[in-house]
Amino acid sequence: MLNIEEREQNPMKIIGLCKEKIKNILMLDDDIVQLVMPNLDDSNFSFEQNWFGCKITDNINGNKEARYLIGHCKDTPYFDETIKDQRVMICMESYINRFKPSYMDISVNINVVCHKDMMDIPESDLAYWKSKGYAGNRVDMICMAIYNALTQPEVVNNFGIGKMNLDYYSPQLQSFKPNFYFYGRSMNFKIDEIFLSQSVGNVK
Repeated sequence: MLNIEEREQNPMKIIGLCKEKIKNILMLDDDIVQLVMPNLDDSNFSFEQNWFGCKITDNINGNKEARYLIGHCKDTPYFDETIKDQRVMICMESYINRFKPSYMDISVNINVVCHKDMMDIPESDLAYWKSKGYAGNRVDMICMAIYNALTQPEVVNNFGIGKMNLDYYSPQLQSFKPNFYFYGRSMNFKIDEIFLSQSVGNVK
């Protein structure tokens, strides 16, 4: 059986670490949060639990009751077709594009999905978002905000030798329609030359 140190050096760990880091970057961006989760789904849960989703077993009146929050930011591209409530979700997955003994290149696919009844920004909020340089519907604005968040200097140089940016060789903003009630777009980012000998710790 592998010991902890050997697991720490497993290059496959980078795939999960990159998604964890991206999820946290998005959660800390005020524009993304306001557009994706303008209100908490359940104020009895923490902000992080509302954002990522959770399942907690509470002991209510001596009886255990499972309480589940769907969340708004997931590290898998899976979208439950039974979801019908009005919400916005960000679903992502990472892939290895090139694997060498000393480094790897990965891509991250980010899907922004919005309930059709939330697609339009309320008239009372449009002036605010336009004053910040945003345009289009809610999905358009979220894609803009994600691009802004992931291309900041302190972010693009924090994964690998090559900067994190949109993958210019992949189609961008393709339609994503998980079910009748939701519509979205897909964005593809790439992170080049993550050195395996040192990057597992640096990606944290």
